[in-house]
Amino acid sequence: MDLNRNEEDLYLEDKGMDFEDSEQWKDNNEVEEEEREEVGAMDLASDEDEPVEPADKVSESGKEGYFTYKLENYSKITQNKIASPWRDVGGYKWRFLIFPRGNQTKTHLSLYLECGGPVQNLRDPWAAHIFSQSAKFSLQCIHQEDPSKSIVKNAEHRFTDNESDWGFKEFIKLDVLLRPENSFLHEDCVTFGAQVTLVADAALETNFFSYDSRKETGYVGLKNQGATCYMNSLLQTLFHLGEFRRAVYRMPITISSESAHPEGLTYALQRIFYDLQYSPTVVKTKKLTESFGWDNTDAFTQHDVQELNRILCDALEEKMKKEANQQNTIQMLFEGKLLNYIKCIHVPYESTRVESFYDLSLNVRGCADIYESFEKYTEVEIMEGDNKYRAEGYEELQEAKKGVKFLSLPPVLQLHLKRFEYDFARDMMVKVNDKFKFYETVDLNRFVDRTAAQEQNIDVENDDYVYVLHSVLVHVGDVHGGHYYAFIRPKPLSDPSVWFKFDDETVLRADKTQAVDDNFGVGGDEDESPERKIGNEGFGPLPPPKLKQSMVRRFVNAYMLQYVRVDKVDQVLSPLSDDDVPIHLREQFEREKEEEAIRKKERMEAHLYCTVAVATEANVLAHKDLDLIGLEGMDTFKLRKTSTLKDLKMLLCSKKLVKDISFVRLWKCSKSHRNTLRPQCLLANGRDDQMITDTNESVYNGVYMRVPYTGRDSLLDNTRLFVFVEDLLVMDGRSVRAKVLNEKIPTGVHSVALNNDEVFLFFKYYTPFPAPTLSVVGKQLMKLRDTIGDALAVAKEFVGIDEDESVFIFEEKLGRKIPRLNDMSRNLVSCELKHGDIIVIQKVPPAASDERVIALQRAGGRYLPTFLDYVEFLWHRVEVEVRNAKEPLGPAITVELSSNDSYESFRRRIANRIDPSLDPEYIRFYPPQLYSPGPRMYPLTPEERKHNLNGILHLDSTRYPLPRVLYYERTRYPSSDYDHKEEVLVTYYEKIEGDRNHESKPQWNNGGEHQELVEEEEDKERGIKSETTHFAHLKHFSILISREGTFQDLLNLVRKYLALEESIPLRLLEVKEHLIIRIISPDTALRFPTYPHDRLEVRVERIPSEELEGDTRDTVLVPVHHICKENRYVRLPELFGIPFVMRVASCGEPVGQLLHRVGEYLKAKEEEIKSWKLYEIRDGLFSSLDDMEKVWVPEPLSDDRGEFSVSLGLEHKDENAKRWQSPFPKSFMDKPLKIRG
Repeated sequence: MDLNRNEEDLYLEDKGMDFEDSEQWKDNNEVEEEEREEVGAMDLASDEDEPVEPADKVSESGKEGYFTYKLENYSKITQNKIASPWRDVGGYKWRFLIFPRGNQTKTHLSLYLECGGPVQNLRDPWAAHIFSQSAKFSLQCIHQEDPSKSIVKNAEHRFTDNESDWGFKEFIKLDVLLRPENSFLHEDCVTFGAQVTLVADAALETNFFSYDSRKETGYVGLKNQGATCYMNSLLQTLFHLGEFRRAVYRMPITISSESAHPEGLTYALQRIFYDLQYSPTVVKTKKLTESFGWDNTDAFTQHDVQELNRILCDALEEKMKKEANQQNTIQMLFEGKLLNYIKCIHVPYESTRVESFYDLSLNVRGCADIYESFEKYTEVEIMEGDNKYRAEGYEELQEAKKGVKFLSLPPVLQLHLKRFEYDFARDMMVKVNDKFKFYETVDLNRFVDRTAAQEQNIDVENDDYVYVLHSVLVHVGDVHGGHYYAFIRPKPLSDPSVWFKFDDETVLRADKTQAVDDNFGVGGDEDESPERKIGNEGFGPLPPPKLKQSMVRRFVNAYMLQYVRVDKVDQVLSPLSDDDVPIHLREQFEREKEEEAIRKKERMEAHLYCTVAVATEANVLAHKDLDLIGLEGMDTFKLRKTSTLKDLKMLLCSKKLVKDISFVRLWKCSKSHRNTLRPQCLLANGRDDQMITDTNESVYNGVYMRVPYTGRDSLLDNTRLFVFVEDLLVMDGRSVRAKVLNEKIPTGVHSVALNNDEVFLFFKYYTPFPAPTLSVVGKQLMKLRDTIGDALAVAKEFVGIDEDESVFIFEEKLGRKIPRLNDMSRNLVSCELKHGDIIVIQKVPPAASDERVIALQRAGGRYLPTFLDYVEFLWHRVEVEVRNAKEPLGPAITVELSSNDSYESFRRRIANRIDPSLDPEYIRFYPPQLYSPGPRMYPLTPEERKHNLNGILHLDSTRYPLPRVLYYERTRYPSSDYDHKEEVLVTYYEKIEGDRNHESKPQWNNGGEHQELVEEEEDKERGIKSETTHFAHLKHFSILISREGTFQDLLNLVRKYLALEESIPLRLLEVKEHLIIRIISPDTALRFPTYPHDRLEVRVERIPSEELEGDTRDTVLVPVHHICKENRYVRLPELFGIPFVMRVASCGEPVGQLLHRVGEYLKAKEEEIKSWKLYEIRDGLFSSLDDMEKVWVPEPLSDDRGEFSVSLGLEHKDENAKRWQSPFPKSFMDKPLKIRG
């Protein structure tokens, strides 16, 4: 048995019906145990006259009952099916349907439960015939000796007058039933039991087949576009706020100049609400998301429903504010006010700020219910210790009380439950599934400070903040994804027990259990559903708890609550009448429905029509590529497939595409794999009375037709006709040939008829200057007996070439093999030329040494001397996107290249496109990264540069489609130098001496301000990036150096590069990003990173004068790094800023003194230094140095390599710290939620 099939499939199979799914349903009903059998039985009409007896046991609520039936004389039964007497459970009639010898099976007994509808009464006699009731039930075959060994099977079903029975075709095997030792058959009797629980539709886990939400509930659902369940739930909630819906209807609509229909967010939301109010079927939300500016990526990205609520309401409020006469309903419904205050304890100072809110985020963790969350929201925080408050007018930090007071609460209170929070221990977001109670009615009067409200001139004297629950938005799943649906109570006061579950397309009836109790979360002693409690009242053998349901309940809980103030219910939830929908909106909506009906009809009749794409002489002359006609620029018409050739000619004449239909030939064109066209044969065989779809495409007038391309695109275009219009009044088809061959010009040069010995040919001319150009020069009907020489003479006449001039002549074919036609005496029929074939001629090309060729190549052009070279280039032509590697998302240039181009060839062409004056030797290329946009970390290697362009583009052969993009970098040195030298990234660092202002400019030489400006310009030209902080000057640049050199060689190059005197003392530090790794001895040989994308980073530091003038014998150099304070929770700190080294006494220094020296080095103010903190960093771990009096002793360098084993970390906030940000877009899963429309 296939456990993936749902109950509807099993039911129809049991009925002997074949059913093929036409829609992908959500599978919420997996089989819970391996004994689950097929469900369904034959419908039996209920007997109205048969008495109804009460069930054996009934719960206090009356919604659950248990009854049994003893089937006697089993061995003597001859009937195929037996119905037990009716029993009353929950006001409905129930009975067993038993098939003693099986229903469509010979090996099992079949057992079903049938519902006969409500127990008939005189008041509503019709109710027995039309009913709908959902139930969960278990059917049992009772063991006569030990009831615990009874066979029990569980099911659930929505019983209706059309589907009144449900059960199991293979309930128990007959051989098991008939064995006496099994004790199921005792004294020729079998006893069956049934436990039935009546539930709301929403409690069922099964899908509904042919369910009509509008008919069953009066409401309809919203179509899920992929992951828009959160949006659907929110829209249903807002729709049921009558005042909100009424306000949306009142908003004005705008019609753009480009469209005759209204557009924008307002109109799309009005349409959604109108359809929810009147549509009989599911409402689509595509137009609404398009008005948001969303694409398919947004539709398949699940976002937070509270975030969408805020963004949507903000967008609507902005639109309402722009309208002079529009009431701000958003503010009226959702705005509350609170007071943030900080009050000093020991001094008379208080700071207050009034804020508005449209929703509240309440804590779930640590709170038992909604009241505890409000208490936590308003609890007072004591600011003391390190958290003291700086009060205005007082120098010392003050102890203070900080808190929030509610000044007023809105008519519609939207509560967001903080189910998602960051877990610092696991360094990840987690979902809080803790139990959190909320109530159908809440009294929040005690949380509103009316005294504070009066002080702020807010009148709340007559407001009663008692709220009734209107809707519950539920989230199923975890932090990585899930599903949203909503429970809504439309009439919380007049009909408080009626809830509805809005789950995307489906709307179901629900009750308080499903809407409230089941969505508290998990945890606590009371974590047991009411249904499970009822089952313990001793009704009989109960089925075990469903594994799926118990597991899912751990992740199902309320996420947003919407309460309505009791005294505002009538206003906020007032129902809408037809008159509340403006007339202009109704007319517009109905007009769009009519248009949609017309489009639907057209789609249904599409198979009766074909699309005719028409090309004229102008299209042919404008085409400069292979073949004759491109698909763009063609006129298209829609015609019935039964239209005749004359009908099409008349249409073209009415569209002014032809002048006289008597002088027009229409050719059916074949489509090539290049998406280009050639005439193939006369459309409809040239007969005016023949249908345009009837064309003999194999042989016409003795000339074999071209076999059309039958690729995938052609199969998709089987309802399209491509037609070439040959207008004989523009260019007749015979006169040029007659003139060239000195024949008498026939009187029928404009005749539409085609002779049996004629073939329709086109002529093209190719020239390589000033750029390779291929153009159509004419067309002519040639005789099959004509020779190649005759065709050449016609071509020369079209081009205007002298008869004696030497030319090349080719036949243009669809493939790469282009034949050259050298035999002038060969006739056309022997060359197998067909209608629509092309003859190409060109003059003899100049040699490569010709001045024109040299000039063309110097300008970056490509010399293609013959038509054969041109075709070969077209076959290998690729358009490559070229981007700057330093600005990978910046503007790109598109360069047309050949996949056969060598590295040197395409480098020269790309350099010319970037800058005609750019030497190609000073540019190098990076292929794209493997899995993300942007350049690879290292450029093309010498081995990779041996490939042609095709090989370089195929370096990453795992990606499809292959990226046709290259990233370039303009280099300071010839690119060939990088093959045998290494690039070192150098930062020259010079500490600012004295108390200079951090805004002062660096003075590298004694030349004054003018000299500084001149040097800055020179630095830019030499690729030097200068940077000045408040404590140091820096210059960043790169140097090429031989791999066999030493660091002393590097120092010499730096001195020469920056024009530093030999007397200036320097030291070398290896620095990686924000971390100083080691001090480098100049005599050390250069060592470069192993990985090709890594580069050696070195800091050349000028030794400060105070260090040179002082005694450094008993000191140790110690690196000081900047630590990001907000990330101190993780094991490794985030480093930022510019690290530095300072000398510390070998015997150690007090921590407070060290902190003061660091502050002096950074030229910080005394108050700022007091907020800093020092850490010792050792082996990647850092420990706090809190005791300011403790002496911290440094450690000498760890080994001969000069690596620092211990360093200091300075935890502080640096406004100038430059945090790295990726230049590439985030994954679409991290796409921010925005309404861009």
